[in-house]
Amino acid sequence: MPPIQTARPDGAKIRELMNARGYSGVTDFARAISRPRQSIWNIVGYEPQTGLWFLRQIARGLGVRVSDISDWAADDDTGSEPEPKVPAA
Repeated sequence: MPPIQTARPDGAKIRELMNARGYSGVTDFARAISRPRQSIWNIVGYEPQTGLWFLRQIARGLGVRVSDISDWAADDDTGSEPEPKVPAA
């Protein structure tokens, strides 16, 4: 299995885009892309290395490319890395 590709997000840019797109805050944006609020808080606050599949989801929610919100140099926003599967309850 190939290693998971990661990039460092630009938290300030993500927060700026959330406001520009009319989201009232992190919680509102997290709901819109069906992600836990805390995961978005971590991205905009701490800017940890983050998997591209998650950054792609954020970028789609904001209507931008991954390279617009992170240090990812490529613009291949349609990578072949599958989204993780959530086990059935």
